Amino acid sequence: REFWSRDFLVTPDVLIPRADTELLVELCLSLIPPNAPSSIIDLGTGSGIIAITLAAECPHVQVTATDYSFAALHIAQLNAKKHNINNIQLIQSDWFNEITPTQYHLIVSNPPYIAPDDEHLIQGDLRFEPLSALRSDEQGLRDIKIIAETAPRYLLPQGYLLVEHGYDQQQAVQALFKENGFSQIQTFTDLSGQPRVTRGQWL
Repeated sequence: REFWSRDFLVTPDVLIPRADTELLVELCLSLIPPNAPSSIIDLGTGSGIIAITLAAECPHVQVTATDYSFAALHIAQLNAKKHNINNIQLIQSDWFNEITPTQYHLIVSNPPYIAPDDEHLIQGDLRFEPLSALRSDEQGLRDIKIIAETAPRYLLPQGYLLVEHGYDQQQAVQALFKENGFSQIQTFTDLSGQPRVTRGQWL
């Protein structure tokens, strides 16, 4: 499958790349200084499309990519090798659990955000993708909540958290960011004009 003009290996163990996720990459790239060393962590990397694209576009940046699934990490490893990416580290971790409290300039994630009872889970491409990468409790917000609560301990001052979410979750995600001390909170729309990515800065 193609993402950001690159071809990626995809199996039933990972999400199918979607054009909407390019917004997440675009926003990250806009925050990375062109020459200064930076560190980024991509939580729940799946096939590695976000982490690998950022690492390829910014060779001076050190990217860490995590996933709970060993099968997904294997696909990410194959994709990194395919694109000759050397500035990436892959770690098996349930969100931040296995991550040393290093401080990052950017934390980025396309986490599960579909509520368990959402009818879309049995429609279209979603039928062929791992439920663990799609479905989240608490109306689809459980994993975003964990990330927003934990991210401040891993961010440098002035660092950013960016998460992809459902089109109807903008207010809830902004509230989670605010509750956990983020400032400059903004939500950005995807190609269809739907709210898709929320960004917050840790001051």
